Amino acid sequence: VAEAFYDIVGGVADATTHMAILEAATATAEAGNADLGSTTQALISVMNSYGFSADEAGFASDILTKTVAAGVGSMDEFAGAMGLTAGLAASAGISFDELGGSMAYMTTKGFSASQAGARATAIITAFLKPNEKMNAALRVMGVESGSAALEMYGLSGTIEMLDTAMGGSTDAMAAALGTTEALTGAIALSDPRL
Repeated sequence: VAEAFYDIVGGVADATTHMAILEAATATAEAGNADLGSTTQALISVMNSYGFSADEAGFASDILTKTVAAGVGSMDEFAGAMGLTAGLAASAGISFDELGGSMAYMTTKGFSASQAGARATAIITAFLKPNEKMNAALRVMGVESGSAALEMYGLSGTIEMLDTAMGGSTDAMAAALGTTEALTGAIALSDPRL
């Protein structure tokens, strides 16, 4: 616990959140039978990425716990993967609960937590740094940019809109998304049962 608190003090500038993060990390690690160090690192990343206040530490902990419950993988696996993806997701306007839900869902499609995080990162990057095909798709979708689409419709909603704009063509989706990771993640998330 002392090491976790040391990490929090060194990693979070807002001293008013330190005890809340420690309490949330301890509760999350206990709930998931996980390593306190990796859980603490994930919560530090999430708190900093989303600018959460001390009151929201419990929310971040709850989302992490619910993600593990809904997905396939351990708390340690999700904590590591979500901590790495949270910064980009937050900057793109994707809520932490949607990120958790999307990653959990991808793990039910055969991806590990780290693979789900990598795919979420690749999808977000494809929208934030669009190629020519993605720019054309964004125009068809009626949005001025990928970041605007993500902020307005979220990750899953934007993927659904892209799929519609591409006429359901996997080849067209592949061209717009640009990478295999982004495509396989988008295909998993565009499952109508989501």
